[in-house]
Amino acid sequence: MPKPDCTEEIDVGSLRFGRLGRRVVEGRFDGGSMTGDGGVMLSGQLDRKLGLMEAAARCIADPRSVHC
Repeated sequence: MPKPDCTEEIDVGSLRFGRLGRRVVEGRFDGGSMTGDGGVMLSGQLDRKLGLMEAAARCIADPRSVHC
């Protein structure tokens, strides 16, 4: 089975997420080969705002927990 070519450039344009005050929030994917923690920072902000990890933790029983 051939390996995928992960270096292929694909034109996906940009994604608009709306406005924040006077600023337009936009995701662009034309930066070429680069790395960063931007996705982690965004995930952290979403989690703090929505409480996703706390909600997931309440759904998983942990027999080691003293609070069960």
